[in-house]
Amino acid sequence: SHPGSTLKEAIELSLFLRDNKIRPEQVQDFYPTPGTISTAMFYTELDPYTMKPVFVAKTPEEKAMQRVLLQYFKPSNKRRVIEALIKAGRQDLIGNTKDCLVSPDAEYLSYQKKKAMAKQNKKLDKEKKRNKELMKKVEEAKSLGKKVGLVQGSWDLFHLGHLRYIIKARESKPIETTFELVDIIFVNLASFN
Repeated sequence: SHPGSTLKEAIELSLFLRDNKIRPEQVQDFYPTPGTISTAMFYTELDPYTMKPVFVAKTPEEKAMQRVLLQYFKPSNKRRVIEALIKAGRQDLIGNTKDCLVSPDAEYLSYQKKKAMAKQNKKLDKEKKRNKELMKKVEEAKSLGKKVGLVQGSWDLFHLGHLRYIIKARESKPIETTFELVDIIFVNLASFN
């Protein structure tokens, strides 16, 4: 938690330690001592050489997150390491591969499941809203005496043949189809995903 060190730098250092198979037994937090440049940085939150602002970890929580990252390998630090990685946006380092710092715990797996469910619910809500809007347009068209048609499909590629098919459905000249000619066509393209 030296002045200027953010979670990003703490993660970079933990990756260096991991890659070089270094496992520190102890990690000391930064404490300001009189007459040092580091202390001036701690109190002013400025780099004395550039006068640009620097991040200074001052709360016990900020310091603890940086400290546990340097001892990511300790089972007692796992939960805090996961929290620090989430806060830093580095969930790529949570997993069971050799590139990860820690394996996921039950709380993280639950968090991921809730996050995935929230994303799915948001997608479903968006689809419901879109369907309501579509039905409103269909009802408006019908109330004006318009014939409404729907073309639907899951196409891996929307090509010229599809486009011609849709254009012909709107033309006044009949083509060999089993549906009636329509005034308005809605095209529903479904994703393979």
